[in-house]
Amino acid sequence: MAANTQQTDDELSGNLLYDKDAKVILMEILKSLRVLTDRIEKIEKEVQKIDGIKEGLSNLSTRVQTNEETIVEIQDRNSKVEESVEKMGQIVHTIVDKYSANAEEISQIKDRMETIGEDNGTSSNIAIKELKADMLDLKCRSMSDNLVFSGLAFQREESCQLKIQNFLLNELDIPYKVNLGSVHRFGKPGLNGARPIVAKFIHRDELEDVLKNTFKLKGKTFGISEQFPIEN
Repeated sequence: MAANTQQTDDELSGNLLYDKDAKVILMEILKSLRVLTDRIEKIEKEVQKIDGIKEGLSNLSTRVQTNEETIVEIQDRNSKVEESVEKMGQIVHTIVDKYSANAEEISQIKDRMETIGEDNGTSSNIAIKELKADMLDLKCRSMSDNLVFSGLAFQREESCQLKIQNFLLNELDIPYKVNLGSVHRFGKPGLNGARPIVAKFIHRDELEDVLKNTFKLKGKTFGISEQFPIEN
């Protein structure tokens, strides 16, 4: 009986020692798990930061792409503006050349008239008449591409060029923008108190297109006519 009691005590002592070792091992495992959990949490935070950086880079890439598209659009607009300026320059040069040629011819005729005017003979009078006829012909040719628009109201700081373009579109249904040279008011005021506007057309076919549509002004206070020089 005593021997059995001793054996039981030894077994209990062994079990207690085993339980203590198991607790120690479990505690170590829990510590390791806590450390591992902390590390995982840190890794997750770092991953979140990386995701944020990726999103920022994606947004930056989108903005860069948008800016590149905007730059391409601006370059395209600049190219179109440069082409328009070049065309306008060519038109201006054409007009200047025409005016220069006519002005030179008129100047030469005036010089000849002054020289001939010193002689009062019959032949001189005939020559003067011929010169006047030549001058009239030159003026007619110079004005052959001009149209006179009457009845258009005057506004301060107006653009006669824009006013004529709008008039052709709204009143004559001309669907395109005509090419005009010099456009300005001249002469005496009309019935509405505004002076008429004279416009030089670069292309003859556009001038004729306008004249074909003047019937649309019937019953209105506007008028369009070709310009002719006043004979002295």
